[in-house]
Amino acid sequence: MLHRAILVNRTFIPLYTHVFMALPISTTYLQNLTTDIEKFMWQKHEDGEPRNKRRLVARNRLSASYTMGGLRLINVPEMNEGLQLNLIQKLAKTNSTYHQFLQVIDNLLLQTSRPTLQQHLISLGPTEWKITGAKLQAHNQILSQAFSSMSKLLHLL
Repeated sequence: MLHRAILVNRTFIPLYTHVFMALPISTTYLQNLTTDIEKFMWQKHEDGEPRNKRRLVARNRLSASYTMGGLRLINVPEMNEGLQLNLIQKLAKTNSTYHQFLQVIDNLLLQTSRPTLQQHLISLGPTEWKITGAKLQAHNQILSQAFSSMSKLLHLL
């Protein structure tokens, strides 16, 4: 089972990294991808028929470390949220090379009657980030998901 986890982490997941950074991903798609990975981990084929293997690691422990009884398998939804937060982090840098993109975002936020990105970063809490994410849904799904991910992160802090 460990060799399958390594195969997923080193070959399969990196293929999706670029997609997650460039395109909005629905939660349904993330759940289906996670289910496919779990099937790969616990199924084998005999005579062309899929058969479930014995489960040696609990499903909710797959991403845990080896010392905790897990396989250090990358949690796909968490990875997606991390990449979305990375977008916010890149945009937040004061000497950002994304100056024109920041202007587009601020104009989009203005159209939706929301504060600028800088105001979000300086003074707004998780509820406001969530509201902005919901309002951006109709205009830009990637930004909407990024704002929602930031809301979740701030809520955890």
